[in-house]
Amino acid sequence: MRRDALLLLLLAAAACTGRGAAPAVPIDLVALFDSADKRPPRAFSVRDAAFENGTLRGIVAAVPSRITWRVRIPRRATLRTAFGIEPEGWRELGDGVVFRLGISDRRTYETLLSQRLDAPVSQGDRGWRRVSVDLSRFAGWQWSLFYHPSATLWEIIFSIDGSPAPGIDRVEAVWGAPAIEVVR
Repeated sequence: MRRDALLLLLLAAAACTGRGAAPAVPIDLVALFDSADKRPPRAFSVRDAAFENGTLRGIVAAVPSRITWRVRIPRRATLRTAFGIEPEGWRELGDGVVFRLGISDRRTYETLLSQRLDAPVSQGDRGWRRVSVDLSRFAGWQWSLFYHPSATLWEIIFSIDGSPAPGIDRVEAVWGAPAIEVVR
């Protein structure tokens, strides 16, 4: 009887770890653009953006702005993206631009990345800045009665803050190829 109970417990534990589950597919946030919450609504567009170190499909956003996706985070997930400022803003950005990545469960907010680009943008900063953020603590199974990250619909928040220099109507920033990928 004890051996049967131990076997049952081991099988239950293996089921909770997600073994045998279908492999998670990447979450392409550009493909989910239409379902994202955009603030202000008309501040965004999707297009290919070319910088000195390559071209990426991206989300072009006016400064300031915020875009939020609601997703379930797969186990062993990493958020990968790149960011940059459109060439028109390289010379005069005012106070600069701050790129932020965050995550929220609608009760708490955690900053995952905060990085400033100042004007004038130097030669070395005119390309894509690539970032990778580990999201594994926001997924999977936890020993808790109340915290169930795999059942949580997380808000992934990309925001851009800053102000254009006097005489500049609009500065645009770009999030390049944002996606949540599973790292094996």
